Amino acid sequence: MLTSKIKNLIIYILLFVNLFLIALLASDWLQTRRAERTVLAAVKTILTDSGITMAQPRLPAHDSVKGYTVSRSLEQEEAFAEALLGRLSAQEAQSGNIMYYRGERGEAIFRGTGDFEVLLSERPIQIGKDTVDTARSLLRKTGLKGRFAPELSTASGGTYTTVVMVCEFEGLPVVNGKIEFTFTSDALVMIVGTRLLDLQREDPSFRPLDSATLLTRFLGIVN
Repeated sequence: MLTSKIKNLIIYILLFVNLFLIALLASDWLQTRRAERTVLAAVKTILTDSGITMAQPRLPAHDSVKGYTVSRSLEQEEAFAEALLGRLSAQEAQSGNIMYYRGERGEAIFRGTGDFEVLLSERPIQIGKDTVDTARSLLRKTGLKGRFAPELSTASGGTYTTVVMVCEFEGLPVVNGKIEFTFTSDALVMIVGTRLLDLQREDPSFRPLDSATLLTRFLGIVN
């Protein structure tokens, strides 16, 4: 009889502990959901103030975000410059991690950050089908992938006089990887922008920021 009472008491205690743990989990879940809704509302307000609408009912997951380290390859950079300038006749390392190139079509400077400027002063590139197609074709020749950004480009009389291409990596646009092609009435005369650096390696130690922080930092870059 006493043994049976002790067993029942132990069962009641275990049941009470389980109910207590379930209550703690439920409370934690509710607080997490409440915090997510608060953060989501704040992010939506910040984006709305900048004219951006967020359609998702929840913040996007960030667990699959990867980090990469990038570095410069002078050999690949030289090939990139040659695709734009034609056969190179001179190249020179300058201070500030800057490389100067001269080719058949003109001259260029490339920086270690990926920024570059090309002036086609000797032999401008003639426009093919149209300016957008010419810019897209030349970008493809350099080995970069990119998409045309009409909202960043300038049109005059139905023709784009400046064409902005946004570089892509693994099918996604790189926000600060824009290249601008400037045209006269019949030729391409200047290319400026920021290219993707030549070597990309996935960084296993990378830990992404939370979605809210990523979105607000993205907005800061866009602005």
